[in-house]
Amino acid sequence: MTVSELVDAYYATWRNGIATFDEAGLRALLADDFVYNGPIAGRRPGMESFVQGLKNFVRTLVQLRVLSRLEGGNEAALLYDCDVSQPSGTFRFAEFLRVGDGKIHEVRLVFDATEFRKLVPPTATAPSERVTS
Repeated sequence: MTVSELVDAYYATWRNGIATFDEAGLRALLADDFVYNGPIAGRRPGMESFVQGLKNFVRTLVQLRVLSRLEGGNEAALLYDCDVSQPSGTFRFAEFLRVGDGKIHEVRLVFDATEFRKLVPPTATAPSERVTS
C-alpha cells in the first residue's frame, strides 16, 4: 500500500462520523509500535487509547474538510477543519502521519489547545486526546 493509499484508508475509517466508523479497519492500519502525540494527551504509545479517543471524537463529527495535503517519503501532513455537534463549532487540526511497511507508525496531531479548552467542556476532548485507562 502506498503512502497515499494508506492515508486515504485511514481517513475513510472515520471521516464520515460514527455511523460509518470502522474500528476494525482503523486497527488494521496501525502498526504494533504505534505512537500518538497530541497537545493535551502528550505522547501515548499503543493504539488502544488512540482508537477509543478517536471514536469518542467521531461521535460528535458532522463533517471533515481537508484543506491541504502533502506527502513525501514515508510521511503525510494534512490540514483539516472538523465541524462538530458538541460543542457546536469548527475546529482546525494539522495531522502528521509517519508510515512504513503498509502501516501507520505515528500520528502527531496539532491544534490550539487553549482555544479548544475554551469551547469544550472539561470531559470532552479532541481526536485521540481522550485517554482511557
